[in-house]
Amino acid sequence: MYSIIQKIYEKNNKILKEGLKKVLSGEDVSSLTVAIKEFTDILGKELFSEIAKQLDEIIFEDNKKKKQYEPVRFQEKSLITKNGKTNFKKKV
Repeated sequence: MYSIIQKIYEKNNKILKEGLKKVLSGEDVSSLTVAIKEFTDILGKELFSEIAKQLDEIIFEDNKKKKQYEPVRFQEKSLITKNGKTNFKKKV
């Protein structure tokens, strides 16, 4: 789980850096809180997406399920969460 969060952070940390630069250049601290909110929303969406993919893998790797189901394709799914819309692929 930590590696997922680390990857997401590395991909999106420029949002936090920009917010910090704005505060250091004299802007109101609220610009940093906006950046933090944007970052945590992205983190939540991407983390949910990764967890959904992993759960899908666990379900289809279960020996009981393997005998009953055979995934034939991936289908793009989306959900609206408190952090915004998130997309993931699901075996069907």
